Amino acid sequence: MIKRVLFFIHLIILSIGITGCLGQEETEKEMMIKALEKSKEVNNYTFQGTLKISSDLTSSISDIHFKVTGQESVVPYLLEANTEIKAGSKEMKTTIEIPIQIKNDTLYVKVPSIFFMNLPDQTKKFISIELEKGNQQSEKIETIDFLIDILNSLEDEAFIEEDVQNYSLEKGELKHVIQLTVNQAQFVNIMKTIIEEDAEYVLKKLERTAITEEQKNYVKEIEEKISKEDVAQIIRDLENRFTIRHFEMIQLIDQDNHVRKNVVDANILIDTEDKGKIDVKIMFEEKMNNINHAMPFTIPTPTEEETINLEEFIQNAPIYLNM
Repeated sequence: MIKRVLFFIHLIILSIGITGCLGQEETEKEMMIKALEKSKEVNNYTFQGTLKISSDLTSSISDIHFKVTGQESVVPYLLEANTEIKAGSKEMKTTIEIPIQIKNDTLYVKVPSIFFMNLPDQTKKFISIELEKGNQQSEKIETIDFLIDILNSLEDEAFIEEDVQNYSLEKGELKHVIQLTVNQAQFVNIMKTIIEEDAEYVLKKLERTAITEEQKNYVKEIEEKISKEDVAQIIRDLENRFTIRHFEMIQLIDQDNHVRKNVVDANILIDTEDKGKIDVKIMFEEKMNNINHAMPFTIPTPTEEETINLEEFIQNAPIYLNM
């Protein structure tokens, strides 16, 4: 009898030891966070993305389609992309193609050749926009940490692992497919995390992307509002303004734990002050390939003769747009 008891105690101790060595099984949220952490090691990649936004705001522009292809190198930082924008209604759509490049803290945007432009020679020039100087690698890590904070604000039940057999990659093999679903309560948790823990990051990001004086002043207004107003009241206002009817994200992770594809399907009701409630549907998909494989960049950096600065372009916008 004693031997039998000792034997079972030995089995229990052995089981605990084995469990300790193997560790607990990763949750779906941990899988997604691990893949985000892995993104910090990515230096080069190519990307493809599509975004469709549909709303009942106006009859003339009921939906907007974005399609972008390009590549990014973090060190040294260089980004190039070809963007195609289709906007309009079922009856009529306008297509605009815009090549862009970011190099040496300068954003170059090709002036689009659209039908209401008054000066055809302007289509051969780029608008140059000086960006705030910064370390792209450290900013990338800050962005990833910000996204991890958002994931950590969600309950484990929001994440479900899908069967990889139902999905595929253009190159490589899948390790995990994670579905993330966000409801109204989880949206409130995300907003609370952003305001209470990541407000400094968001404001800094907005300051960096603000180009015009109007945009810069708007960022200052947001900063003052967060510092003066009760955080709980701000969250209540956001909860009343945005209603999450549906939000689902599918993330594909390869055998090297790299995020290779994201697909988002969302339906959000936005309560505006002047237009009433607007029903917005969003379909987004992005693919990442050639991770950490340097690829040749194809868009030549514009010369000084080929560029016009943003301030000059804005000043002359009525001429360019035949207004």
